[in-house]
Amino acid sequence: MLLDRQTVDDLRAQADIVRVVSGYVTLRKRGANYLACCPFHSEKTPSFNVHPGKQVFKCFGCGIGGDVFTFVMRMENVGFAEAVRIVAEVCGLPLPEARPAAPPAHGKGAHQEGALPEAEERERLLRLHELALRFFQSQLAAPEHYAAREYLARREVASSTIATLGLGYAPTAGMRC
Repeated sequence: MLLDRQTVDDLRAQADIVRVVSGYVTLRKRGANYLACCPFHSEKTPSFNVHPGKQVFKCFGCGIGGDVFTFVMRMENVGFAEAVRIVAEVCGLPLPEARPAAPPAHGKGAHQEGALPEAEERERLLRLHELALRFFQSQLAAPEHYAAREYLARREVASSTIATLGLGYAPTAGMRC
């Protein structure tokens, strides 16, 4: 499911970034902008600016900036769709309707007849990557690939790191899988 771009753009234009940001930090008006200590890094002198006219924020200390959705994504550690929902809720605006992804029109870049919608194709690719991950991890664990495990041991790579990073082993090209 995708969020309708026009509706999201409308929500971005209607959302009050000052209202959203002030729910997380204390803003002080300074001229046309608002100023605060940055919520993304420690500082004693405020360098975090919110520009209500442009509906953007920028920290001149750490360099982080963006729009209202970017701010919420960083503060709440959520994805774009969830940030849109939160912004709509905080601002009391109607939530954009989610819609299925439509294949592009015929012509350059068009999918063939019967092509999967974008979200389904993404899920299919994620499943494929998961299968590949499991295959390469099983190859690393296979008895015949002890040299790869010895190499990791010589490099002092802990088994917990191997598991966390999802490390595996790619057998040589001529090997039957």
